[in-house]
Amino acid sequence: MLESQIVAWDTMGTILAILKDHQGTVNALKMIKNGVLASASDDKTIILWDTNSYSMIKTLVWHKDRVLDIDTIESK
Repeated sequence: MLESQIVAWDTMGTILAILKDHQGTVNALKMIKNGVLASASDDKTIILWDTNSYSMIKTLVWHKDRVLDIDTIESK
C-alpha cells in the first residue's frame, strides 16, 4: 500500500529512502528540530524518524483513533 509509505528524495529527484513502518495511510508529516521527522497515520500511531539515517526512532501508540495531524510545543 503506497499510502502507508514515506518517500524521501533529494533536490535532484533521487530517492534516498522509503519508510515503510506504518500500517495505514500516512496523513501528516512534520519536521521536528535536530533532524527528526514525525509522521501521523490511520494506524493510530505517530512514528519519529531520524532523517540522517532514515531509521525509526520510536513509535507513539497511545491514540485511540487515526491520527490526522501533528503539532508540537516548543520548550523554552
